[in-house]
Amino acid sequence: MYSASFTDDWSRMLSQDPENVERTAATGTASSLISNRISWYFDLRGPSVHVDTACSSSLFAVDMACQSLRAGECSAVSAKSPLS
Repeated sequence: MYSASFTDDWSRMLSQDPENVERTAATGTASSLISNRISWYFDLRGPSVHVDTACSSSLFAVDMACQSLRAGECSAVSAKSPLS
């Protein structure tokens, strides 16, 4: 599972009202956990990596996924643009 992002808008929105932030907000808003949450939920096996390289995040994640396919670390890749 390879995921990519480069903003933390939700985290910033929550920090504007610190009196109403839930205890789980620290891990609930961390983009670094996206791939692990998805892998756990769907019981996916193999690499679980989140990429944050600013504007090139999606391209870099797709490249890493292709390399993983070639190396036999995984048997399938799925990609979806957040804009579609």
